[in-house]
Amino acid sequence: MNNLEKYDQEIDDVLFGSDNNSKEILQSSELQDELKSELNFRKNLVEDFESKEVQELRARLTVIQDEYLNEEQTQVEDKDESVGSNNWTKILGIIFGLVILSSIAYYVLQSTGEETNQNYYASYYEPLKMEVSERGEEDNLSSIQELYNTKNYKPAISKLDELIKEDDNSVWRIYRGISLLEIDKPEAALSDFEKVNQSKSVLWNDQAIWYTAMAYLKIGNTAAAKTALQKLTSSSDSDHYKDAIELLKEI
Repeated sequence: MNNLEKYDQEIDDVLFGSDNNSKEILQSSELQDELKSELNFRKNLVEDFESKEVQELRARLTVIQDEYLNEEQTQVEDKDESVGSNNWTKILGIIFGLVILSSIAYYVLQSTGEETNQNYYASYYEPLKMEVSERGEEDNLSSIQELYNTKNYKPAISKLDELIKEDDNSVWRIYRGISLLEIDKPEAALSDFEKVNQSKSVLWNDQAIWYTAMAYLKIGNTAAAKTALQKLTSSSDSDHYKDAIELLKEI
């Protein structure tokens, strides 16, 4: 170690050494002026450097603290929003579930009612057998009667359409209405039965009322079917009187 290096080492020992008397040594009058000056210069330099580092460290710590607090606040807000969102999600889920359950319940009840009406219809409905008297068009009437009684309802309807155009008679409307029921057109059948009811035909009025009730059962309108059946129970002489009483007890 040369003299310059030894000189620097002595200064470092005073400034950074573990000697508890370093400050006293620095202030001692025994030190050479040159050494004292160098020590003071380096001491001030170190203190200034340390002061800047401390300030920078404090500034950095402040920034870190602010960033941490902002992050914490953001997490709290996100959590609150998440909780609110989750609550709305739960509420919407409950509402959606209730709607689904209500729809299912309505469908089940409606299906049950329709099934019951169809069961009544199957139990009580029977097509009226066609037995027409000779009217001078024996071949044509026989053809219609054959088609109808053998359940060839669509061609029978076509021929009945022609008859009704020529002679709008209650008997043809009754058989056409029944044929329409058979091909699953109850609304069209109701139109024919209504025409018969309006004509107040003594021979065919009760039949029209009975098949009106059957058509409403097929549609699923129980209330309208009951109204029609009640008309048949007003007189024991009515056609289908007993059937109407029994069916009213069931529906």
